[in-house]
Amino acid sequence: MINAIKPRNGGIQLFSTNRISNDRFGNKVGWADNPIDICKLIEIDGGIHSFVHGYKIEESKAYGFATENGALDLWKEAVNLYREKTFTSDDN
Repeated sequence: MINAIKPRNGGIQLFSTNRISNDRFGNKVGWADNPIDICKLIEIDGGIHSFVHGYKIEESKAYGFATENGALDLWKEAVNLYREKTFTSDDN
């Protein structure tokens, strides 16, 4: 399950507790720069668990985003998409 993110090159790098790693954030799951691909990475890794944002998420401009909140805004869009898909599929 996804437990941390870091801004990187105009996208978000996701980390997971499901994988063995020496990195304090967990093992890298992947990187994406749009809500749909981030949502897919969340789905592939089994969801979101005890989430913490990573290093300098509030300073996104230094990592390729147009605004300081760019990474957090992108993450929120992806999480909302994930929740919509999860709740919709649970109703069927």
